[in-house]
Amino acid sequence: MVRKGSDEQKIRELYKKLAPEIVADSAKYHIRLDYTIDSLKAVDTVLAALHKEYIELSKDMTEETETGYLGYAEMLGCYMLAVVDKQGTPGRLTVVTDEFGTAYGFTFQSGAFCDFVSWCRKAILNGNSDAVYPKFAFFSRVSR
Repeated sequence: MVRKGSDEQKIRELYKKLAPEIVADSAKYHIRLDYTIDSLKAVDTVLAALHKEYIELSKDMTEETETGYLGYAEMLGCYMLAVVDKQGTPGRLTVVTDEFGTAYGFTFQSGAFCDFVSWCRKAILNGNSDAVYPKFAFFSRVSR
């Protein structure tokens, strides 16, 4: 059974904890994440670098290393949630729970639910073919 609801406070607590971590990490590499919609393009830059590292390490990947990459995906997904919330993107922060677990995401005004953490995981695994900004641009445009 799928439960879909809006627990905005829970999501805000999560992104307030994780988003600043990725902002600080990205600054070390001269990538500016400033909580604007345009900064979501920079998220793809970070994800492309993580994808390159992931591929280079894939044959010697340990469970601990894999978990680290999932952590980056979670931080970047939370950063995206912070951006859409702070910028007043039409829609709402949404929690979806089903037999596979809980996803913290965003439901655009069109009704489309987007799990930004999963988007970031896919981009780390697959590279630019799964870039997040084009998906965001599509769903935000459809919502207008």
